[in-house]
Amino acid sequence: MTEARALRELCTAALRPEQHPEPLDEELAALARREKLAPLLGGLCLDGRLEAEPAARLLLVEAHHRCLAQHRVAERALADTVTALAARDIRPMLLKGMALSRRLYGPGRRSMRDVDLLVPAQQFRAARAELEALGARADDDGTRRVTMWLFHEVDLRMPSGAAIDLHRGLSPWPIFTVDHTAVLARGAREADGLLVPDASDLMVMLAMHAAGDGFAVPLRAVVDGLALAPHARAQEVLERARSWHARRATAAWLWALLGYGLAPDGGGGLGWRGVAEALDGSAGARALAALVPSRLPQRLRMWHLRARTARALDGVARPAAFYAWRGLLYVGDWVMRRSR
Repeated sequence: MTEARALRELCTAALRPEQHPEPLDEELAALARREKLAPLLGGLCLDGRLEAEPAARLLLVEAHHRCLAQHRVAERALADTVTALAARDIRPMLLKGMALSRRLYGPGRRSMRDVDLLVPAQQFRAARAELEALGARADDDGTRRVTMWLFHEVDLRMPSGAAIDLHRGLSPWPIFTVDHTAVLARGAREADGLLVPDASDLMVMLAMHAAGDGFAVPLRAVVDGLALAPHARAQEVLERARSWHARRATAAWLWALLGYGLAPDGGGGLGWRGVAEALDGSAGARALAALVPSRLPQRLRMWHLRARTARALDGVARPAAFYAWRGLLYVGDWVMRRSR
C-alpha cells in the first residue's frame, strides 16, 4: 500500500469508521501514531466503532489512555487557572487542541503538547501574574528575554507539569491582522467559564497555524479541519480570511482539505471550493496544499520553515516586515545575554 493511500485510509477510519470494515493492522497503527491520530483511533476502538488487529489495537488503546491521563492533568490546571483569572475579571479563550477537544472529540482523543489560552492584550500581564502566583514558571532558559517580553505568547509550566501557552494574540506581528476583540466576543462560553472559538474563526485559525508551521503538519491537522468543516460557514471563513490578511494561508489549507475529501459544495454559499478559488486559486497556493501532511527536512530545517511561511503570507511586505522584526528581537536577546 502506498503512503498516500494509507493516509486516506486513516482519515476514513478517524472520521467515518463505519466505512472502514477491514481491521486496522499494525503498520497502519504505527502510521497513525506518527501522524498523531492514535489516541482518537484508540478511543474509537474502545467505543466498538473501529476494529483493529490485536497488536494494532493495543498500540492505539495505550495511546488513548496516555492522552486521557494528560488531558486530565490539563483540565485540572485549567480549573485552577479559570478560578484565578476570574478573580481579575479575565475570561480566557481556549485555542488549538483543547478547543478542538471540547468542540469535537471529547477527553483523551486529541493529543496536544500544551494548552493554549487567549486573553485580551490589555490583560495579558495581569493574567501572567495570576498564573505565576499559582506557581507557573516561564518554560525557557532565559536566553530570549526580549523576545518573550514582546512576543504574542509565553510558554508557562504549571507545578503539576501541565504546560499553558498564554496568548495575547493569535500570531506574531505582522503576519496576520486578527480582530481579537471580535474573536473573543463571538466565542461560546463553556460551563466552566472558558470560551471556545466560533467554528468559522477556528477554521481560519487552523489555516494560520498550519502556515506558521510551514504546512509541515501531521495528518491529525487534516482530520481536525475535516471534522470542523460541517460546523463552519464558508462565507464567514471567506470574510475572516480576507479581513485577517490570511487569504493565501486559508486557500492553501482549504485546497489541502479538498484533496482529503472535504465536500466542495459544503459550508453553504460559494461552498469550500468556491472560497478557495476566491481567496487564491493560484498554483502557488495549491503547491503549499500539497505539503500537507509532511515534515520539514532535518537539514536546514529552520530555513525551510521560514521560506514556507513566507510563501503562505499575503503580499511581500508582510513577510519582509515579520522577518525583520524577528531579527531585531534576536539582536535584543543577544544584547541582553551579553549585558548579563
